[in-house]
Amino acid sequence: MQRITDPTAVATLPPPPALTGTTGYFGPAVPGISSATRFRYWVANMWQEEMMSLLAAAGIAADTTGTVFNQVLLSIQALVGAVPHGVQTITSSANFVVPPGVTSIEVEVWGGGSGSWASTTTVPGGGGPGGG
Repeated sequence: MQRITDPTAVATLPPPPALTGTTGYFGPAVPGISSATRFRYWVANMWQEEMMSLLAAAGIAADTTGTVFNQVLLSIQALVGAVPHGVQTITSSANFVVPPGVTSIEVEVWGGGSGSWASTTTVPGGGGPGGG
């Protein structure tokens, strides 16, 4: 992934023009009825800069050779891989500190059962409570 390299390219990102018209999709020409949707320079710049922002967020330097074609994929993999995930088992009383980048957690809590009021040899019968 790289920014366009061409004799006609400009050195700084030009602002998009005032956006007018219908928000929608690119469409084909219908002979005698309508023209095809025009492809504008600023649309290409938006797409280009969206891709470059992925590389920057992942810390990947843009390829300047024009021969690497998986940098967006590698960026997404690096960004997803950087989010803490996995299983943490806490077996006694403890505080859980939410790691940076974590926005949700799933908790499964298991508790042991307690003894029965009738679990001594001096009191016959009786059932015990279940686990929590």
